[in-house]
Amino acid sequence: MKNTPVVWFFLLLIAGAIPAQSQEAPEPITPGEPIQLFNGKDLSNFYTWIPAHEYEDPNRVFSVVRNIDGFPAIRISGEEIGSLITQKSYQNYHLIAEYRWGPVTWEWHYGKYTRAHRARDSGIQIHCQGEAGNWHKDRKAPFMYGIQYQMREGRIGDIIMMGGWNKDGSVKEGPTVTVNAHQNENGRYQYHWGADPITASDTRNDPQRIRQVHWYGADPDWANVKGYRGGGDLEKDYGGWNRVEIIAGPDSLIYKLNGTVVNIGTEPSVKEGKILIQSEYSEIYIRKLELQPLEE
Repeated sequence: MKNTPVVWFFLLLIAGAIPAQSQEAPEPITPGEPIQLFNGKDLSNFYTWIPAHEYEDPNRVFSVVRNIDGFPAIRISGEEIGSLITQKSYQNYHLIAEYRWGPVTWEWHYGKYTRAHRARDSGIQIHCQGEAGNWHKDRKAPFMYGIQYQMREGRIGDIIMMGGWNKDGSVKEGPTVTVNAHQNENGRYQYHWGADPITASDTRNDPQRIRQVHWYGADPDWANVKGYRGGGDLEKDYGGWNRVEIIAGPDSLIYKLNGTVVNIGTEPSVKEGKILIQSEYSEIYIRKLELQPLEE
Protein backbone atom coordinates (compact mmCIF):
# COMPACT_ATOMS: atom_id res chain seq x y z
CA MET A 1 0.00 0.00 0.00
CA LYS A 2 1.35 3.42 -0.93
CA ASN A 3 2.03 5.88 1.87
CA THR A 4 -0.39 8.48 0.60
CA PRO A 5 -0.99 11.71 2.56
CA VAL A 6 -4.35 10.33 3.71
CA VAL A 7 -2.67 7.21 5.13
CA TRP A 8 -0.04 9.28 6.90
CA PHE A 9 -2.78 11.49 8.32
CA PHE A 10 -4.54 8.52 9.89
CA LEU A 11 -1.29 7.03 11.17
CA LEU A 12 -0.48 10.30 12.90
CA LEU A 13 -4.03 10.51 14.21
CA ILE A 14 -3.75 7.02 15.71
CA ALA A 15 -0.34 7.78 17.20
CA GLY A 16 -1.69 10.94 18.74
CA ALA A 17 -4.56 8.99 20.22
CA ILE A 18 -2.30 6.56 22.07
CA PRO A 19 -2.99 7.39 25.69
CA ALA A 20 -0.13 9.01 27.60
CA GLN A 21 -0.30 6.25 30.17
CA SER A 22 0.98 3.71 27.63
CA GLN A 23 4.05 5.72 26.67
CA GLU A 24 7.29 6.28 28.56
CA ALA A 25 7.03 8.06 31.90
CA PRO A 26 7.18 11.81 31.29
CA GLU A 27 9.93 13.92 32.78
CA PRO A 28 8.68 15.47 36.04
CA ILE A 29 7.70 19.12 36.01
CA THR A 30 8.78 21.43 38.83
CA PRO A 31 6.27 24.30 38.97
CA GLY A 32 7.81 27.73 38.43
CA GLU A 33 4.38 29.34 38.61
CA PRO A 34 0.94 28.06 39.64
CA ILE A 35 -0.36 25.14 37.56
CA GLN A 36 -4.11 24.64 37.38
CA LEU A 37 -4.56 20.89 37.12
CA PHE A 38 -8.31 21.51 36.96
CA ASN A 39 -8.84 24.26 34.40
CA GLY A 40 -12.49 24.81 35.32
CA LYS A 41 -13.73 23.49 31.97
CA ASP A 42 -12.75 19.89 31.31
CA LEU A 43 -10.52 16.98 32.31
CA SER A 44 -7.97 17.39 29.52
CA ASN A 45 -5.08 17.27 32.01
CA PHE A 46 -6.11 13.78 33.14
CA TYR A 47 -6.94 10.29 32.00
CA THR A 48 -9.18 7.79 33.77
CA TRP A 49 -8.57 4.25 34.97
CA ILE A 50 -11.48 2.04 36.02
CA PRO A 51 -10.58 -1.67 36.25
CA ALA A 52 -13.87 -2.81 34.72
CA HIS A 53 -13.38 -0.55 31.67
CA GLU A 54 -9.64 0.24 31.83
CA TYR A 55 -9.12 3.63 30.14
CA GLU A 56 -12.80 4.19 29.32
CA ASP A 57 -15.42 5.81 31.56
CA PRO A 58 -18.81 4.86 30.09
CA ASN A 59 -20.74 5.73 33.26
CA ARG A 60 -19.12 9.16 33.64
CA VAL A 61 -17.69 8.45 37.05
CA PHE A 62 -15.45 11.47 36.43
CA SER A 63 -17.04 14.59 34.96
CA VAL A 64 -17.19 18.37 35.25
CA VAL A 65 -20.20 20.27 36.56
CA ARG A 66 -20.65 23.93 35.73
CA ASN A 67 -21.97 25.11 39.06
CA ILE A 68 -21.73 23.68 42.54
CA ASP A 69 -22.06 26.40 45.17
CA GLY A 70 -21.19 28.97 42.50
CA PHE A 71 -18.09 27.28 41.06
CA PRO A 72 -17.29 24.73 38.37
CA ALA A 73 -15.98 21.50 39.85
CA ILE A 74 -14.81 18.00 39.12
CA ARG A 75 -17.56 15.59 40.08
CA ILE A 76 -16.58 12.08 41.09
CA SER A 77 -19.81 10.09 41.27
CA GLY A 78 -18.24 7.18 43.16
CA GLU A 79 -20.38 4.70 41.23
CA GLU A 80 -17.30 2.67 40.33
CA ILE A 81 -13.91 2.38 41.98
CA GLY A 82 -11.09 3.88 39.96
CA SER A 83 -8.74 6.79 39.41
CA LEU A 84 -8.41 10.16 37.73
CA ILE A 85 -4.71 10.47 36.87
CA THR A 86 -2.67 13.41 35.60
CA GLN A 87 -1.15 13.09 32.15
CA LYS A 88 2.12 14.57 33.43
CA SER A 89 4.45 13.91 36.35
CA TYR A 90 5.40 16.53 38.93
CA GLN A 91 7.94 17.12 41.68
CA ASN A 92 8.67 19.75 44.34
CA TYR A 93 5.29 21.47 44.63
CA HIS A 94 2.61 22.71 47.00
CA LEU A 95 -0.67 21.03 46.07
CA ILE A 96 -3.92 22.74 47.04
CA ALA A 97 -7.32 21.09 46.63
CA GLU A 98 -10.77 22.15 47.80
CA TYR A 99 -13.43 19.48 48.16
CA ARG A 100 -16.86 18.77 49.59
CA TRP A 101 -18.82 15.55 49.77
CA GLY A 102 -21.97 14.88 47.78
CA PRO A 103 -24.99 13.04 49.21
CA VAL A 104 -24.57 9.79 47.26
CA THR A 105 -22.79 6.68 48.49
CA TRP A 106 -22.99 3.36 46.71
CA GLU A 107 -23.56 -0.23 47.70
CA TRP A 108 -20.47 -2.38 47.46
CA HIS A 109 -20.64 -5.88 48.86
CA TYR A 110 -17.44 -7.47 50.06
CA GLY A 111 -18.50 -10.40 52.19
CA LYS A 112 -20.83 -8.73 54.69
CA TYR A 113 -19.37 -5.30 53.97
CA THR A 114 -21.46 -2.60 52.31
CA ARG A 115 -20.09 0.86 51.59
CA ALA A 116 -23.38 2.73 51.31
CA HIS A 117 -23.65 3.45 55.05
CA ARG A 118 -19.92 3.65 55.76
CA ALA A 119 -17.66 6.68 56.11
CA ARG A 120 -17.31 8.59 52.86
CA ASP A 121 -14.00 7.82 51.21
CA SER A 122 -11.62 9.17 48.58
CA GLY A 123 -7.96 10.12 48.48
CA ILE A 124 -5.22 11.96 46.64
CA GLN A 125 -2.14 10.00 45.68
CA ILE A 126 1.13 11.69 44.78
CA HIS A 127 4.39 10.42 43.28
CA CYS A 128 2.49 7.71 41.39
CA GLN A 129 4.75 5.59 39.21
CA GLY A 130 4.41 2.72 36.76
CA GLU A 131 1.27 1.59 34.99
CA ALA A 132 -2.28 2.32 36.06
CA GLY A 133 -3.63 -0.51 38.20
CA ASN A 134 -0.19 -1.69 39.34
CA TRP A 135 -1.24 -1.65 42.99
CA HIS A 136 -2.17 -5.29 42.30
CA LYS A 137 0.08 -7.82 40.59
CA ASP A 138 -2.44 -8.46 37.80
CA ARG A 139 -2.65 -4.71 37.05
CA LYS A 140 -6.38 -4.79 37.68
CA ALA A 141 -6.31 -2.63 40.80
CA PRO A 142 -8.19 0.67 40.93
CA PHE A 143 -5.11 2.57 42.11
CA MET A 144 -1.36 2.95 41.51
CA TYR A 145 1.94 2.74 43.32
CA GLY A 146 2.48 6.00 45.22
CA ILE A 147 1.84 7.84 48.48
CA GLN A 148 -1.70 8.69 49.54
CA TYR A 149 -3.26 11.59 51.40
CA GLN A 150 -6.24 9.74 52.88
CA MET A 151 -9.62 11.44 52.50
CA ARG A 152 -12.00 9.36 54.56
CA GLU A 153 -14.39 10.82 57.10
CA GLY A 154 -12.59 10.86 60.43
CA ARG A 155 -9.32 9.89 58.76
CA ILE A 156 -8.58 12.96 56.63
CA GLY A 157 -4.81 13.41 56.46
CA ASP A 158 -3.61 9.87 57.17
CA ILE A 159 -0.45 8.88 55.31
CA ILE A 160 -0.98 5.63 53.41
CA MET A 161 1.75 3.91 51.45
CA MET A 162 0.58 2.32 48.20
CA GLY A 163 2.96 -0.38 47.02
CA GLY A 164 2.84 -2.21 43.74
CA TRP A 165 4.33 -4.47 41.13
CA ASN A 166 6.64 -4.11 38.16
CA LYS A 167 5.65 -5.18 34.65
CA ASP A 168 7.66 -8.39 34.99
CA GLY A 169 5.64 -9.42 38.05
CA SER A 170 8.34 -8.61 40.59
CA VAL A 171 7.63 -6.58 43.70
CA LYS A 172 8.19 -2.85 43.33
CA GLU A 173 10.21 -1.69 46.34
CA GLY A 174 8.62 0.82 48.69
CA PRO A 175 7.41 3.41 48.75
CA THR A 176 8.76 4.41 52.15
CA VAL A 177 8.67 7.52 54.32
CA THR A 178 9.84 8.28 57.85
CA VAL A 179 7.19 9.52 60.30
CA ASN A 180 7.38 10.42 63.99
CA ALA A 181 4.59 8.23 65.35
CA HIS A 182 3.44 6.39 68.45
CA GLN A 183 1.01 3.51 68.81
CA ASN A 184 -2.38 4.54 70.14
CA GLU A 185 -4.52 2.49 72.51
CA ASN A 186 -5.66 0.33 69.60
CA GLY A 187 -2.12 -0.36 68.45
CA ARG A 188 -2.45 1.83 65.35
CA TYR A 189 0.35 4.22 64.48
CA GLN A 190 -0.47 7.91 64.81
CA TYR A 191 1.62 10.97 63.97
CA HIS A 192 3.10 12.84 66.95
CA TRP A 193 5.90 15.35 66.52
CA GLY A 194 7.71 14.20 69.69
CA ALA A 195 7.50 10.45 69.04
CA ASP A 196 10.29 8.21 67.79
CA PRO A 197 10.58 7.86 64.02
CA ILE A 198 9.20 4.82 62.24
CA THR A 199 9.40 3.80 58.60
CA ALA A 200 6.08 3.52 56.81
CA SER A 201 6.28 1.22 53.80
CA ASP A 202 4.27 -0.98 51.48
CA THR A 203 6.91 -3.27 50.01
CA ARG A 204 4.62 -6.20 49.33
CA ASN A 205 6.94 -9.02 50.41
CA ASP A 206 7.58 -7.43 53.83
CA PRO A 207 5.08 -8.94 56.33
CA GLN A 208 6.11 -6.40 59.01
CA ARG A 209 5.41 -3.34 56.90
CA ILE A 210 3.51 -0.38 58.36
CA ARG A 211 1.29 0.99 55.60
CA GLN A 212 -0.72 3.67 57.38
CA VAL A 213 -0.01 6.44 59.88
CA HIS A 214 -3.07 8.25 61.20
CA TRP A 215 -3.14 12.02 61.43
CA TYR A 216 -2.31 13.47 64.84
CA GLY A 217 -5.91 13.97 66.03
CA ALA A 218 -7.47 10.76 64.73
CA ASP A 219 -10.06 9.39 67.14
CA PRO A 220 -8.96 5.94 68.41
CA ASP A 221 -12.66 5.12 68.74
CA TRP A 222 -13.33 5.96 65.09
CA ALA A 223 -16.41 4.25 63.67
CA ASN A 224 -16.83 3.41 60.01
CA VAL A 225 -20.18 5.15 59.60
CA LYS A 226 -21.37 7.74 57.11
CA GLY A 227 -20.91 11.29 58.36
CA TYR A 228 -18.47 10.36 61.13
CA ARG A 229 -16.69 13.20 62.91
CA GLY A 230 -14.43 12.65 65.90
CA GLY A 231 -14.14 15.07 68.78
CA GLY A 232 -10.99 16.69 67.40
CA ASP A 233 -11.77 16.43 63.70
CA LEU A 234 -10.80 19.37 61.51
CA GLU A 235 -13.05 18.44 58.61
CA LYS A 236 -16.09 20.66 58.25
CA ASP A 237 -19.60 19.32 58.66
CA TYR A 238 -21.25 17.77 55.63
CA GLY A 239 -21.82 20.36 52.91
CA GLY A 240 -18.82 22.50 53.84
CA TRP A 241 -15.79 23.00 51.61
CA ASN A 242 -12.46 21.75 52.92
CA ARG A 243 -8.94 22.74 51.93
CA VAL A 244 -6.35 19.99 51.51
CA GLU A 245 -2.67 20.85 51.14
CA ILE A 246 0.28 18.61 50.36
CA ILE A 247 3.69 20.24 50.47
CA ALA A 248 5.84 17.78 48.57
CA GLY A 249 9.46 18.80 48.91
CA PRO A 250 12.58 16.85 47.96
CA ASP A 251 13.06 15.54 51.49
CA SER A 252 9.68 15.90 53.19
CA LEU A 253 5.90 15.65 52.93
CA ILE A 254 3.64 17.97 54.90
CA TYR A 255 -0.10 17.27 55.00
CA LYS A 256 -2.52 20.03 56.00
CA LEU A 257 -6.28 20.21 56.43
CA ASN A 258 -8.09 23.54 56.63
CA GLY A 259 -4.84 25.33 57.46
CA THR A 260 -3.58 22.95 60.17
CA VAL A 261 -0.63 20.58 59.78
CA VAL A 262 -1.98 17.07 60.44
CA ASN A 263 0.89 14.80 59.36
CA ILE A 264 4.56 15.05 58.41
CA GLY A 265 6.84 12.59 56.69
CA THR A 266 10.52 12.86 55.84
CA GLU A 267 12.96 11.08 53.54
CA PRO A 268 10.38 9.78 51.05
CA SER A 269 11.82 7.12 48.79
CA VAL A 270 9.87 8.50 45.82
CA LYS A 271 10.02 12.19 45.04
CA GLU A 272 8.14 12.60 41.77
CA GLY A 273 5.35 11.08 39.73
CA LYS A 274 1.78 11.51 38.60
CA ILE A 275 -1.07 12.72 40.81
CA LEU A 276 -4.17 10.57 41.22
CA ILE A 277 -7.61 11.16 42.71
CA GLN A 278 -9.54 8.14 43.92
CA SER A 279 -13.16 7.18 43.34
CA GLU A 280 -14.31 4.95 46.20
CA TYR A 281 -18.10 4.62 46.12
CA SER A 282 -18.61 8.12 47.56
CA GLU A 283 -19.70 11.20 45.65
CA ILE A 284 -17.22 14.08 45.96
CA TYR A 285 -16.72 17.47 44.31
CA ILE A 286 -13.34 19.15 43.81
CA ARG A 287 -13.49 22.81 42.79
CA LYS A 288 -9.79 23.63 43.04
CA LEU A 289 -6.79 21.49 42.19
CA GLU A 290 -3.59 23.41 41.66
CA LEU A 291 0.15 23.17 42.15
CA GLN A 292 2.11 26.12 43.47
CA PRO A 293 5.89 26.49 43.53
CA LEU A 294 7.56 25.68 46.82
CA GLU A 295 8.51 28.71 48.87
CA GLU A 296 12.21 29.49 49.06
